[in-house]
Amino acid sequence: MGESKAEKEREKFKMVTKMMDACNKAMAQGEFKGALAGCRKLRDFAPEYGVAWYLEGKCLYFMRDLAGAAACCNEAIGRSPQEWMPHALKAKCLFDSGEIDSAMGEYESALKLKPDSVECLISFAYCYICKGNKKKAFPYIFDAFDINPSQTLLLLRDLSIISTEAWMKTDKVPEGERKKIRDGLLRICKFSDAVRGAYQEEAAMAEKSAKK
Repeated sequence: MGESKAEKEREKFKMVTKMMDACNKAMAQGEFKGALAGCRKLRDFAPEYGVAWYLEGKCLYFMRDLAGAAACCNEAIGRSPQEWMPHALKAKCLFDSGEIDSAMGEYESALKLKPDSVECLISFAYCYICKGNKKKAFPYIFDAFDINPSQTLLLLRDLSIISTEAWMKTDKVPEGERKKIRDGLLRICKFSDAVRGAYQEEAAMAEKSAKK
């Protein structure tokens, strides 16, 4: 007897997974031309899989082909509307192209599907900051911090963006809201100081051990 339809699908899925792993490994090693070739083979092998188009878009994004990456994201979204990552990747393409409002729409779509995505929350907040509306940015930053403090710090990179209170002198923000923002900033800064202190202590111990 020949293979059943279910068995064929399982075998195809195994092959798709193997090809995906190879593409991701190539991208992680910076071999983008090889990765792109692999992504296109995957897409030709399983065009009905949204993830195949997403991976090609991801590779094109790293290669700075923003239009090509966004087009692949559209294909991925059409095939896998329940997946949030194509929306997030398309948002990056739009943001890097200067289309901030359109990028925010894609981040909103991603967050509806994955509300605990720290990366999307921080990126959405950064869109507001770029539009000059820090007041609306802070709640998303604080939500991200509540979900994963360490990842939030890594994504923020430059805490001076959120640690300054100079903007409060010009923005018409009610005192109650200013207090919420100050309290949120204080939590982040305290955590940042604690992390920095732990790293410094670890470095000092390593230096001391090296001298023995």
